[in-house]
Amino acid sequence: MAYGDRGVKGAMRAADRSGARLAIVLGDRDIEAGTVEIKRLTDGPQVTAAWQDLVKSVQEMHLDDAHT
Repeated sequence: MAYGDRGVKGAMRAADRSGARLAIVLGDRDIEAGTVEIKRLTDGPQVTAAWQDLVKSVQEMHLDDAHT
């Protein structure tokens, strides 16, 4: 989890260095819209998902990553 003074770009670099396969990005606009951004760090695709679909969307992206 990255927050505070670290920008999104720095947080993404840190997530990539940590070996994370996915990053979940939640900004002010996402909170207002009830959505979250999920980015696959291995090859770059990103999707927007509703809060209630977060777990399902992460599972789908993780499975897609395993097949690439």
